[in-house]
Amino acid sequence: MQLREVQGPPRPLLEQQITPLPYPVAALGDLLRPAVERMADVIGVPCAMAAQSVLATAALASQAHANVHLDGRIYPLSLYLLTVACSGDRKSAVDHIALQAVRDWERQQWIAYGEQLKAHLAAMSLTAKSPTSKKSAQLALDAQPEPSHRDSLVLSRPLRAWSKACATVCPAWVCSAMKKASSWAAAP
Repeated sequence: MQLREVQGPPRPLLEQQITPLPYPVAALGDLLRPAVERMADVIGVPCAMAAQSVLATAALASQAHANVHLDGRIYPLSLYLLTVACSGDRKSAVDHIALQAVRDWERQQWIAYGEQLKAHLAAMSLTAKSPTSKKSAQLALDAQPEPSHRDSLVLSRPLRAWSKACATVCPAWVCSAMKKASSWAAAP
């Protein structure tokens, strides 16, 4: 098999560059539209990228409060988004601003959990030291604190986190595929 000589410059895959339609920012309503417009102006990203981050955050905030009812079936209210842009196009900057309230809430939840856990551990040590106060300490022990959420709501490497979480319940071929995808996502 021989290579054919190329005659002239390579032809583009598309004959014409398709101009994308403007993102329908007005359809986001009075609450999300100003946030998207401001983020796009301040960070210097297209409105579509800012809107995607804001919509993802709104979907995350509403997931715990509603489900989709369709034909008698109930589905979780979820929105799956993928941003395709070059490195340096400020994807992370937009997400950081849009998710700031979520990260603040998570931080508050972990601080509250840490305080409850300290009180619980103090009650455990009191029970071990003094058998006379065992009843009062037992009440504190019975109310062992649970974190309000076991994992972070926002994952920076979702493929890797998902593959670790499913390792015990998924068939081996699924875990293998996810590990391979995680290594691709981690590659520079």
